[in-house]
Amino acid sequence: MTDRRRVEFFLAYMKRHASERFILINRAKNKGAIQRLGLSIETVKKIVLKLHVGNYSKGPLRDESGKHNDVWVFGTSYEETDLYIKFSVTKTDGETGVVCVSFHEAERELDFPYGEQNGNN
Repeated sequence: MTDRRRVEFFLAYMKRHASERFILINRAKNKGAIQRLGLSIETVKKIVLKLHVGNYSKGPLRDESGKHNDVWVFGTSYEETDLYIKFSVTKTDGETGVVCVSFHEAERELDFPYGEQNGNN
């Protein structure tokens, strides 16, 4: 498990870069969840920007695809739907930004070592 201060530092770093550049990977699972929940990309970004230490589940983890820096997993609720969110802060095209690899309904219960997810909607 990652130290609480490291999670806080990562969240501050992520939020600074997500404000400038936020990329949601175009996967069927992500698109389906966004459509089912009636979300826009801007709303997804707002949900990510509201994440806090209590939403932390695990990470940093090695990106299995090898395309991004380490990935972090968080969970939150949106309109009574538990969400699974996995992302990294990475440099693409010479700019640092947030790449959201997964944004969809949680398929299983997540562990929250620093508290409960407490919905962010």
